Amino acid sequence: MRRGVWLQAIWVAAVVAMAHGLVWAGTTGKIAGVVKDKATGEPLPGVNVLLEGTTMGAATDKDGYYFIINVPPGKYSVRAMMIGYTAVVKREVQVTVDYTTRV
Repeated sequence: MRRGVWLQAIWVAAVVAMAHGLVWAGTTGKIAGVVKDKATGEPLPGVNVLLEGTTMGAATDKDGYYFIINVPPGKYSVRAMMIGYTAVVKREVQVTVDYTTRV
């Protein structure tokens, strides 16, 4: 009888461990980077960085850095635009679950 209880406890522990892994597994990725002036290399604050065809995006901070979180896996076109500059688009940016893609 004790052997059956022991096996049942091991089985329950295994199921709980697997379920715990599924709960903490990610389903989205992240895009991050820095935007700089091509001519001077200076960081550009306030640039709008958007994922075309979605409502996701971010603005760069005072040092030109940005990040976009909770991006579903797939390929995206990332557009950076700011008044006084020509918009730049990076196409075929691959986002993978639980990883940060640098653009």
